[in-house]
Amino acid sequence: MMNLNPTSKQQTFDEAKQSALALRDDIEKTLPSEYVTDSTDADNLIPCDEAGDTGQYDGTRTIRVADGFDRSSWIDSVAATFSADGGWTVSKQVAADGSSDATSGLSLRSEAGYYVRIDEVSDAGQGAPAIILSASSPCATL
Repeated sequence: MMNLNPTSKQQTFDEAKQSALALRDDIEKTLPSEYVTDSTDADNLIPCDEAGDTGQYDGTRTIRVADGFDRSSWIDSVAATFSADGGWTVSKQVAADGSSDATSGLSLRSEAGYYVRIDEVSDAGQGAPAIILSASSPCATL
């Protein structure tokens, strides 16, 4: 069961990061494992103030998937889950050039300040289609 509503109480950076990672992992677990070929992670700390007292976690996972996987349908199912749960602003993206009305991206923003973005790309540099799954925490005490 996904924890779709991380707390908005004052958290340390590590607590906020763990909540963002759990959210990202829970979403990834909804991908049918037979379509996932591999994944890579990139983690960043974004300063929230000049003094360096607070920071925001931002992590991206690039998930390469098999050619036959319907990424748009999967993104639509994630959107439906978050829409039904409440507490999230759900924004879908489609092709900017109007060539398709299939969902190609999704932005999720929680009332607690968490932000999740899902983008599908036709290839991730290795010639395989991929899903880019990013999760950010609200600013928290370092």
